Amino acid sequence: MGELEGQGYTVNIPLPFRTSDRAYLKAFDQIVTPIAQQYKPEFILVSAGFDGFYPDPVGSLSLSAHIYTEIYSRTLNLSSQFCNGRLVAILEGGYHLETLGRLVSSAIARLANISYTTESKRSLHRSARLERKAERIINEVKRVQSSFWSLKDS
Repeated sequence: MGELEGQGYTVNIPLPFRTSDRAYLKAFDQIVTPIAQQYKPEFILVSAGFDGFYPDPVGSLSLSAHIYTEIYSRTLNLSSQFCNGRLVAILEGGYHLETLGRLVSSAIARLANISYTTESKRSLHRSARLERKAERIINEVKRVQSSFWSLKDS
């Protein structure tokens, strides 16, 4: 969570193994977006990892290719709202080499406002049990971070 004057400025959301698009977007929308809106950053730095893609041999999430376009859209929206579009994205990870180029291309295309489609399954491992576990984690992060930020219950 950070220390001293930085307390509350480190926000980790430890989503469970095989988290789906739905839970990932929920965490983004209910935690990341409201904190960014309150913080009003001067620029946004994205550590652009693609290892959350469901077939990645290293990552532990179960995200579709589509989610990356959604996340970049939301991040671009935040950067245009608060920091005149200043956004830096640095490639950080992704180890499914058969699809990494397409995922990176879709992110770059989104950043450049160019239409580009990458197909994949959407919710490969979605389960009610996993959704409930992710929901509990999201609520716990919101509870802890509400000491520093205004986060609505949803």
